Amino acid sequence: MGTAEKERQERERLRIERAKMRREEQEKLQALLQEVDNWNKSEQIRAYVEAVKEWAANNNNELDQCSDMNEWIEWASQQANMLDPLTETPQVIFDD
Repeated sequence: MGTAEKERQERERLRIERAKMRREEQEKLQALLQEVDNWNKSEQIRAYVEAVKEWAANNNNELDQCSDMNEWIEWASQQANMLDPLTETPQVIFDD
């Protein structure tokens, strides 16, 4: 194998390596963006749950007497925790 062929192979190897590094970087960025999106969604859900609690309190709707409302609040809070990348919550429903 001649020197020119070795140089061509080395250039090709470097090109492939750079392309692999770009793909890996893009995948890391996509994962980060997904985590940020999930974190934002979890924060929005939590804020909404608080707004629902406040609405219920302002409308004489006793949360202690409204089991459906309490169940929904618990469920919505769990959903926020499952989305939040900063919260360690088992992914029971979505593991399959």
